[in-house]
Amino acid sequence: MHYFYMDIIMKKILITLCLSLFIIFSAAAENKPGISFDDMPDETVLASVGKYNITMYDLKVYIVGYKTIHSWTLEAFDNILSALMLDLLYQCACEDENLTVSEEEVGLYAEHFFTERSIDFHNPDEILSYFNTHDPYYDIDDFLLKSQYFLTKIKYLSAHDAIETFRTSMIFLSTKKMKKDEKAEVYKQAMKITNDILYGQISFSDAVQKYSQDAETKATSGKLFAELTKDHRLKKEFDKKTFGKRFQSGLFFPVLLEGKDGYYIIMNTDCRFDDEGKAIAAISQQLMKKYKFERKVVFQEIGY
Repeated sequence: MHYFYMDIIMKKILITLCLSLFIIFSAAAENKPGISFDDMPDETVLASVGKYNITMYDLKVYIVGYKTIHSWTLEAFDNILSALMLDLLYQCACEDENLTVSEEEVGLYAEHFFTERSIDFHNPDEILSYFNTHDPYYDIDDFLLKSQYFLTKIKYLSAHDAIETFRTSMIFLSTKKMKKDEKAEVYKQAMKITNDILYGQISFSDAVQKYSQDAETKATSGKLFAELTKDHRLKKEFDKKTFGKRFQSGLFFPVLLEGKDGYYIIMNTDCRFDDEGKAIAAISQQLMKKYKFERKVVFQEIGY
């Protein structure tokens, strides 16, 4: 049984903010024109988030992956527009703080996502079959875009200490009783392994089996510390600043840390919010105040 689930996290972020967005949009509706969905040109600006405008065309592209919704309602469209606005809200915040999600991180996430679902990441037919029966993805490009939005949210929340618990994979390289020059060679090896994982030269699980010098870690493919909290026993291996990096890296970004007896390559693969999403809601509401977060038009009727 999976204790963490990134899909659930995504939904929790939306559900937590749904009431706030509903209140905001209801108030806005009193002063905005009601327009039929079918009469709205593609270039119509529906909403603004920071420097981004969301057009009717953007919304149509975003919803194309929701294949199981056969009869659209105004509420459904509002919810999905809210999701897109939330994506762009965190995009704005990360850009201002120079927090980035690389293509490599998205690639590691994608491989993990499909592997967890027993889908061959390198088999286009299997992936397409999944997209044909699962929302909210239309194709691989749509999946990668929405995945980047998701990882961006997690990156920002991680940087602002809103995540208490991670599921973590780990590789350990011992430097116990080594001389300074020997430790330097281990560091070079650890750095190369870290970069090879990030750039897809080797999977994390394969790297564990090939390089990790901890028997328990090998036995669990690097997932010995399934739940790593800020008070975990591994904390004793690092100084406070070093251990903190582990919680600020987001997901699927391998981090090299130096401990008392060796080097640890740590990669977060999942996370959990321990406060029922309260920290997420508080941060999101702060961002909504900081950036322009506005509905331009309100749907009056829909025939989509």
